[in-house]
Amino acid sequence: MKLNSLNSKEVLFMRKPQPYGGPGSFQRQLEAQFLAEGYNILHYRKFKFRKIENIIVFSSSKYIHFLVYQYLCGSNIILRLDGLNKKHKFKKVNIFYFIYSELDNFLTYVIAQYIASVIIFQSEYIFNEWKMKGFNVQNKKIKVILNGVDTNQFYPMNKKRYDDKICVVEGSIDDLVAVNILNNLKIECHVYGKIDKFYRDKVSNDFVKFFGVFPRDKMAYILNDYKVFLLLEVNPPCPNSLIEAMSCGLIPVSFKSGSVSEIITCTDTFLIEYDGNPEKYDIPNMENLNTTILKAIKSFEYSSNDFRNLVLEKMNINNISMQYLSYLNDIFC
Repeated sequence: MKLNSLNSKEVLFMRKPQPYGGPGSFQRQLEAQFLAEGYNILHYRKFKFRKIENIIVFSSSKYIHFLVYQYLCGSNIILRLDGLNKKHKFKKVNIFYFIYSELDNFLTYVIAQYIASVIIFQSEYIFNEWKMKGFNVQNKKIKVILNGVDTNQFYPMNKKRYDDKICVVEGSIDDLVAVNILNNLKIECHVYGKIDKFYRDKVSNDFVKFFGVFPRDKMAYILNDYKVFLLLEVNPPCPNSLIEAMSCGLIPVSFKSGSVSEIITCTDTFLIEYDGNPEKYDIPNMENLNTTILKAIKSFEYSSNDFRNLVLEKMNINNISMQYLSYLNDIFC
């Protein structure tokens, strides 16, 4: 399938995949699928005066000058929209971080409203969030496509898993909600990923062990050590770490917020009522946290396949990539 059958088979991504976290993982897998379809993958290298036929933007507002130029050249600009920056409104931040967050929101809005040819939302939650903020969807080519994972890379391995430990995998932990969840755990929890030192120092629970950033090629192997995956992120757009864990057969435990209920559709047994306003980063009710985790561990043998099969059916990277290609092909060809 071609994004533009009369022109180039080039697809430019505005930034290289991030070395850690869900967005980088998804972009790497999406690029691999485009390559398999015969596309030449480019990354932004200040192509100042050259038209690029097809550009996929992963919320890169700092490149707006380049996108304006490409828009005037008639390029196909596909914007994959993430959520709005919100944390800066509900936690103490310095003035520079606040201004940056607001400016990023504004520039992303400009790209979405006036420059992008097509907008792909990661989830219905993100779509509705942008609509509530005044984004005009009329006369826009839009589609909701969930993230996906390589189910051949992330799969249940024949390993003995911990009965008394759970895992957390986050691209970053930088809010007090995550800290409070970790401090309320009564079971050993292994945390993988980049943790802001300020928030790490606030975790005072001896049950919590930090393992830092890990090599990407080890991630599936690490996940297979555990039966339960705990999602700390509040208002997640469409967390790849959650989907990767489910693909490995882990039971996901999470508070209800953001897109979680869109992703975990086979059961809500292990989703915990927030009892607060996640949009304002209220601290959730921790009363059922540990009992839900223990229930998930006990349910592993007969529930694990349900989550694996859900990913195979709805969030396999092959299917997700073909949704991108089919939709863009219908529009541009």
